Amino acid sequence: MTWLDKIWDALPLELLKQLNLQAATKIRLKKVHGSSKAFMAAYIIRELKRPLLFVTPNTSDAEAFSEDVQSLLGEVFAAYYPASETMHFAGGKKHPGRLSWRAETLQKVLTGRYMAVATN
Repeated sequence: MTWLDKIWDALPLELLKQLNLQAATKIRLKKVHGSSKAFMAAYIIRELKRPLLFVTPNTSDAEAFSEDVQSLLGEVFAAYYPASETMHFAGGKKHPGRLSWRAETLQKVLTGRYMAVATN
């Protein structure tokens, strides 16, 4: 049992424990601030043991969220999936480095390396 497991077992997480996480297709965390979102997400990741997508309002929130989950579960569990940096309708071209980053992240999800991906 890890230190994080001990904390989860000690905290009153009744609402999360009552959710039928296996049957859920979408979970929305509202009125949860700061690193609490990552803490709750880490609990859900641990319970479901399958890849999950977390959508945030903006890039800085997505990066911070993935870093928070990484600090709780380890780097191999979470990643930031960058949004496209161009407006497709404006005829802009995608940056090759960003495309490579996106493809690498998806490959790691498909091979089971990442269990949580945050994007905006």
